[in-house]
Amino acid sequence: MVLSIFGAAAPGGFVLGAVFSGIFAQLVWWPWAYWLLGIVLAAVGVLAIFIIPAMPVFGGRPKVEELDLVGTVLGVTGLVMFNFAWNEGPTAGWGKVYVYVLLVVGTILLLSFVLWEVYKAEHPLLPVAAFTRDTNLVFGCIAAGWASFGIWIFYFWSVRPKANIDAR
Repeated sequence: MVLSIFGAAAPGGFVLGAVFSGIFAQLVWWPWAYWLLGIVLAAVGVLAIFIIPAMPVFGGRPKVEELDLVGTVLGVTGLVMFNFAWNEGPTAGWGKVYVYVLLVVGTILLLSFVLWEVYKAEHPLLPVAAFTRDTNLVFGCIAAGWASFGIWIFYFWSVRPKANIDAR
C-alpha cells in the first residue's frame, strides 16, 4: 500500500500543483502558490510533532561505523551528476563537453555504488535480500507508471500539434 501511494505521489503532485498554481495565477499573485505551500508544509511539520508517535529504537542510536558513508556519497553524487547531465543536455546543448563528462562520471559512480553495496558494504543502505521477487515487481510497476505518465505529459504538452490545441 505504501509503495502504491509513493508511486502515485509524482503524478498526483504534478496534477494538483498545476491545478492550484493555475488557480492562484488567475485569482491572486502567482508567488502565493509557493507561500501557501510553505505555510501548509510548516503546519504539517508542527502537527507531525504532536501526531506521530515516538518510535522505539532497538539497539540504540547507530554508530558512525554502522553508517554507510561511502555508499551514501557514491549514490548521491552519482545521482546528482547523472540527473544534472540529463537536464542540462537539452538546455545547454548536447555539444557541451561537460554534459557528457557529468553523464559518464555519474554513471561510473552509480555503478560503483551498486558494486560497493553488493560486495563491500558491511551495513548497506538497502540490503540485497530486500529485493525479492515481489518488491521487484512493485518497483517495476512504479517505474512503468512514472514512465507512462512522463510520456503522456511529453506528448500532450510538447509534441502534439498546436492546431489540435487551438481547435478545442
